[in-house]
Order: sequence, then C-alpha cells, then structure tokens
Amino acid sequence: MTRSLLGRFWSSAMRKALDKAIERVVLMDEENLPNQPTIFYLNHHTHFDGHLIWLMIFQIRRKQGLVWMERWDEYPFLGLLGALPFPKDQPKARVKTLHRTIALLNKHPDWDFYIFPEGIQHPPEEGIMAFSPKILHRLSRELPQYVFCPVAIRVTWWSGERPTLLMKIGTPHSKPDGQEAQRLQNLLDDLAKPRTGTVRKLMEKPIRCKMGFGWMRRFFRDYPK
Repeated sequence: MTRSLLGRFWSSAMRKALDKAIERVVLMDEENLPNQPTIFYLNHHTHFDGHLIWLMIFQIRRKQGLVWMERWDEYPFLGLLGALPFPKDQPKARVKTLHRTIALLNKHPDWDFYIFPEGIQHPPEEGIMAFSPKILHRLSRELPQYVFCPVAIRVTWWSGERPTLLMKIGTPHSKPDGQEAQRLQNLLDDLAKPRTGTVRKLMEKPIRCKMGFGWMRRFFRDYPK
C-alpha cells in the first residue's frame, strides 16, 4: 500500500507512541485472519486500541483500512491513516459517515473496516458492554462481500517495565447473528488464561543491559545493624 509523505509521518508518530508506552504487542491466532475484505469488530478498553488498529492496517494486514473516530475533530490528520469522523451526540454527522464508509468500501472492495461496537472506552473489569447490532446488520446488507471477524484486546504484564498488549483474532463469520458481544467476551476470557495457539510478538523492545548497583555491596554487607 502507498502512503503520502504526511501519512508516513503520522504513521511513524503512532509507532513511536506505542514504542514509548508499551513493552510489546503480541498477536494470537493470526491464522484466523480472513483472506478477503473484512469488517473487524473490537472491544474498547484501552487508550491504545486505536494504535493497534494502525498496527493491524500497516503491519499485519498491510492494506488500507477505515475506522470511525469520535474525537476526529481533535486529530483530523489521522484521516491520512484511515480515520473518519464519528462525533458523539451528532446523529446527522454519524449517518453521513456511515454512508461515506459504505461508498468507500464499495469503491475500494479490498479495504478493511474496523469498528468498536461498544461505542465508548470503558474499564476492562466491566467485560463487554451490550451493544446494538443495528450498525453491523446495516453494514452486512450494504456490503455482502465482507466477512466479520472479532478481535479482543487485553492489557497485561509479562515482563519489563511497561505493559504488554495482547490481540487475539477470533473465528470469522459471514454475517452478524447477535452473538458478537459473546464472541468478544469469549476471546477476552481466553486471553486471561495461559497461552494457547499461535503467538507472534510485534514491536518487542530489545533487552538492554542496565547499570546495576552490585558494585556497592561491599558497603552494605554489615546491614542491617
């Protein structure tokens, strides 16, 4: 996929933000990724969920993708990376973006689409919030060539000074059937268990030798006194 100079700049900025804040990203069950245009639906528990969509688009799928963004007006340059405005409490603007999304995906049938159907970021302790299936059904009617695929995101600590982000790819299905929230919850539950299935580490920080304080031990051998 080709990107403009500005697009490459903001893509690099997204990567640097991830590099600075997290220890690694781990992709699980990558073999479940469909070999056709896909509507990915994800839970929304962390600030980094949007960064992970960038990672899905530019490093994992390596094909253009679209995502709705509630705070697009604050970061309009992210339109270069596939973000479309989806402002809160503005139903007309949201309908306009829905129509534009459908038009773009019909114009570019090889693109993917990413959606947070819960609608808001919320604490992971709440699990998956119930959400209306209406938008997913509308997308399915308008884009019958697309399949649907759940992706669960979980923040945890494996090792290192920063958190690890886990992404688990679920089993694709041809149409929404009302079980989407349960699929996401099942994937999240799996991420809380010991690792199974295929695992690929992305963006892992290299191990660096740090200066320790062992040289001071001769001063403290007699402590405590």
